[in-house]
Amino acid sequence: MAQPDNNNWVKPNYKRAVACAAIANSGDEEWDFALERYLSTDLSSEKEMLLYALSCSSSPEALNTLLEWALDANSGIRRQDSATVFGSVSENPIGSSMVFDFVLFHWDKMVKEFPSLAVLGRLVDTISQTLDTETHLENLVTLSEGGRGDLGTSTRAVQQALERTRINLEWKKRSFQTVTKLLDSWSRVQTFSLT
Repeated sequence: MAQPDNNNWVKPNYKRAVACAAIANSGDEEWDFALERYLSTDLSSEKEMLLYALSCSSSPEALNTLLEWALDANSGIRRQDSATVFGSVSENPIGSSMVFDFVLFHWDKMVKEFPSLAVLGRLVDTISQTLDTETHLENLVTLSEGGRGDLGTSTRAVQQALERTRINLEWKKRSFQTVTKLLDSWSRVQTFSLT
């Protein structure tokens, strides 16, 4: 933050990962700083990188703010960047379930904000990659059965998300305990040295 315009501090190929790690391991001041940088830059690649970094936050409040702003036409987040926000937040372990719940809660508003239901379909496809609970499944069933209105061109994506969630849930029921035990036993026998 001391030299925000110094582009030589990290190689371009590493900028996204470094910015993500910085936001994930910092607080509100750094998050606000990255948001200000997003709002002030005219470079599309920089905007995309900063939105991704903002979505790496470990603060549920910051992630929720980012989601809210993605729906607010006056927030400064470009309409074409909204899908990036939802997709990036869904990749964050803290945000994956949060973004799905957010989309369901704001579905009617999103239908108005994104008149192309195909965009919503792609969004549902992106954010449903890690859904694996009964509640997620029930919410997708309600959505797919028209409980939230006509899905139009997003119908196929919602059906695929429903099937993927069923598969994820079955895998979790069948394999989660076994994998957890294996990882736990592996971690007990591993020794790490800092020298």
